[in-house]
Amino acid sequence: MLNYNPNVSAGVKQTNSAGVPWRLLVISAVLFILCIVIFLGMEFGYTPYLNGEIQKADASIADLSKTLKDGQQKDVIRLYSQLYNVNSLYASHIYPSRIFTFLEKRILPTVRVTSLDVDISKLVLKFDAVAPDLDTVVLQVSTIQGDENIKQAVLVSSKKQDVKEGGGFAFSVRMDIKNGWLSASSSAATTTNNQ
Repeated sequence: MLNYNPNVSAGVKQTNSAGVPWRLLVISAVLFILCIVIFLGMEFGYTPYLNGEIQKADASIADLSKTLKDGQQKDVIRLYSQLYNVNSLYASHIYPSRIFTFLEKRILPTVRVTSLDVDISKLVLKFDAVAPDLDTVVLQVSTIQGDENIKQAVLVSSKKQDVKEGGGFAFSVRMDIKNGWLSASSSAATTTNNQ
């Protein structure tokens, strides 16, 4: 059987090479027109709207300043200044009680803390403790290192105690605290993250 297709001549392929540039030109023209429409919408629609909102805000501020007398304006400014100062003091306030909360959460039940030294200016915590065995000491240091508020925790010393001293291992740990952990702004971030 012979298949005959009248659109194809024998051995000659017909290609339409002009189709690709026309499609590219049409897409470019559509994008260009879209950009012009967006520009005109921003220039003649959104900009006047924003200017109108600014004028409304300026007018309400002017009305407010007219309603307040001179003495009241000074009182409002003084109140705002006091609130700003209180907020600044609160943001820079240090909460050393977080150290005890940290120790309650991160110290293992079998570890007994014997001393604690805190240097807030250098952001360093040191504590001495006694653990029943060396594995507990290693677990305790790794537990502290896993806390997000600690830059680094280092086992400073470890010594096996005599039975007369109570047995176990006496050890000392030095921790470097992350900057801002003890401040109020850190408390707000921690509260937000926990919710």
